[in-house]
Amino acid sequence: MVSLIAPAKGQSPGFRVETDLFVEGTREPIQQSLTLFSEGVAYDTSRDDDGETTMVDASRDRIVLLNDQHQLQTTVKISDLTALMNSARQQALTTGLAVYLRGASQVQADEERVIVGDSVLRYEASLQRPSDLNAATAYAKNFREFADAVKQLNSLRSFGDPPFARLALNAAIADQHALPQKITLTANKGDQSTTYNCMLHATWRLSKSDLGRIAKIGEKLATYEDVDSTEYQKRTTVERVATSSSAGQPQ
Repeated sequence: MVSLIAPAKGQSPGFRVETDLFVEGTREPIQQSLTLFSEGVAYDTSRDDDGETTMVDASRDRIVLLNDQHQLQTTVKISDLTALMNSARQQALTTGLAVYLRGASQVQADEERVIVGDSVLRYEASLQRPSDLNAATAYAKNFREFADAVKQLNSLRSFGDPPFARLALNAAIADQHALPQKITLTANKGDQSTTYNCMLHATWRLSKSDLGRIAKIGEKLATYEDVDSTEYQKRTTVERVATSSSAGQPQ
């Protein structure tokens, strides 16, 4: 059974990110999420349907999914997702997905913003960071590990476009020792163009309420039935089709 373990040495202190995802032209977000970062581990829950928690523990090569309705948990190895992504990159070279690889290789970055992509799929992100550079570097690493893991997991679950450009965006933002503050994604498919705006509100510490949330997740880890990913998918498919972890990731 999965359990909470003491943090790896040198991990970042706690912080939180609230994320609102909008389709351009709408006032109300289509997705909202809260992600808590503590001792190198990220805990992501949807504000729309908090029935599933995604825990990313990169130092221990794992994503843990916890489903409240069925009191289930399952673990996915991040290294397995990365291997699948590397295989997908190779396969994409000779398929119609090659256009997404070409876009992912086009990166512009400075201290204020990062742009990745082309006319097919384009991300533009403004940046935010705490004043302390050492903390900023740790926060950026922690957020990138989380965002990469969730984007790869959602790609495996068939949520959204191919993840190559988003992974390149995550890397470029981390290189600036920053987190995204606003991400605009413009996707063009044929004559149809869709734009998403994702707002990320970072607070560079955790509240008592946040720590209480993390403690409750620890209780779930100790008590929920641990099943393999196939069984978890079979028993929770209805809820997962309705909502997915956003992780600041426009779909």
